[in-house]
Amino acid sequence: QDRHQKVENLKEGDVVAIPTGTAHWLHNDGNTELVVVVFLDTQNHENQLDENQRRFFLAGNPQAQAQSQQQQQRQPRQQSPQRQRQRQRQGQNAGNIFNGFTPELIAQSFNVDQETAQKLQGQNDQRGHIVNVGQDLQIVRPPQEQQQGRRSPRQQQQEQHQGRRSPRQQQQEQQQGRRGGWSNGVEETICSMKFKVNIDNPSQA
Repeated sequence: QDRHQKVENLKEGDVVAIPTGTAHWLHNDGNTELVVVVFLDTQNHENQLDENQRRFFLAGNPQAQAQSQQQQQRQPRQQSPQRQRQRQRQGQNAGNIFNGFTPELIAQSFNVDQETAQKLQGQNDQRGHIVNVGQDLQIVRPPQEQQQGRRSPRQQQQEQHQGRRSPRQQQQEQQQGRRGGWSNGVEETICSMKFKVNIDNPSQA
């Protein structure tokens, strides 16, 4: 069961590196427009499919906004059949993960009515990637010093112990972890890992 997810406060100049296969939540409490630029490495060795970009959203319909913007910016020009097929595939993949199921199956699985099931699919949801919260954001998150990458005394002790181990011992421990001899390591790695660096800060750039 996935109980460990990163919650990051985002501000101007932040660069966030998200590991493969991890759920992440980004939020900011500023009053200015938020612009997010995303880079995807489709040639990563963790990608077991092909080099086509695929996104899986938990809720909403983020790709609907992107498609409408592309239609507004698109100039009338002739496209190749391959490019047209690629756009058709992107249109079929629009929405969230619930679009892969029928409203009847969703309603039966979650014990809700048809209208709620259709809302979960987000077919008419035009909010896009960035959602504005009307009231104060209520979210469980770690203290600010932990978000900034400061280590607890226990983590510092573990890092010192890890530094005294030989490369052979570290390799053996990694192999044991892959074989399932230990826990899944989510709490020790993902939750304590520093994902964010602010390049707008001269001391960290």
